[in-house]
Amino acid sequence: MTEQEYLSRLERALKDAPEEDRNEALAFYRSYFQEGGTPVDTPEEAAERLLHDGKPTPPTQPLQKKSNFGWKLAVLILTFPFWIGFLAAWFALLVTVWVLLAVLPIALAAGSISSLFAGILYFSVYYPIGLQGIGWALVAAGLALLCWKPCLLGIVELWKAHAFLGRKFCHWMKGEETDEIA
Repeated sequence: MTEQEYLSRLERALKDAPEEDRNEALAFYRSYFQEGGTPVDTPEEAAERLLHDGKPTPPTQPLQKKSNFGWKLAVLILTFPFWIGFLAAWFALLVTVWVLLAVLPIALAAGSISSLFAGILYFSVYYPIGLQGIGWALVAAGLALLCWKPCLLGIVELWKAHAFLGRKFCHWMKGEETDEIA
């Protein structure tokens, strides 16, 4: 919310206050904004407080909770020999799945092309085997066309899931709360 929006909402909320008190409150918040402050309460909450207390008071900043980043980092460093093997195995499995998803449609397309050439070559020698080669080429081409999109989506979703887990780990290390859902 901008300064102008805050002040206009505060002025509307203070419409029942005496004019002198309203002008004093607006002047106080204008100077508060000019000094670089940002109120943590809504204009309506500030107006309610002003109407009951009778004088403007600076809004209180929320207490910041202590970060235990150092402790988390120390535990991660000290337990490094235990979890690094699991992390390496997970990374190897992830790379294997990515390569499999990337290579599968390419391999099917290459097999289709080679079966098509072999079928055409064998067609002149022994046409049933030539027809079989052309048929296998059509089957492999169809499978390549069917699986390229799911394989691509699998690669993208795996990347998004690991990026999400990385962000969650960073937020956990910093001690921040997130409402982010995968």
